[in-house]
Amino acid sequence: MAIQLRRTSQPANEGRWTSCNEQGFFRFERVATREVRLKARMINDEGPDRSIRVLMRTVHVGERDTLPVDLDLPAHPCSVQGSVSLNGQPPMMGRLSAEWTTEIGDSESVEVSCDPEGHYLGEGLPQTALLIRIEAFGRNSVSVR
Repeated sequence: MAIQLRRTSQPANEGRWTSCNEQGFFRFERVATREVRLKARMINDEGPDRSIRVLMRTVHVGERDTLPVDLDLPAHPCSVQGSVSLNGQPPMMGRLSAEWTTEIGDSESVEVSCDPEGHYLGEGLPQTALLIRIEAFGRNSVSVR
């Protein structure tokens, strides 16, 4: 799992990245006292479907040397499946993304690529309100639902 640390005022593409060790621990050193945004990103390349799961949490780093933060990506029981097409044909590339807010206010999301026929299966989704986005890309067109 990759972890990003950035100031809440920084753009999402800025900040420092680190990886978890075998036990799931990560560490950032020399973090200034302020509110920061942590972004945990887990990529699943196993099987035919590639998925990316993201958890974002804002924390305040105080005067202490060490701030323990548990970024748990729990399994959820629900799924969304379907297919997408452009002008009746499978897209060159397609993806489904689902975003939600957890009970403690974290932002969590899942992104899944479509197979060559345009089918998608988004698994591990919670029983809550989701923002679903489906994108299909062709040679000269893009469709977003």
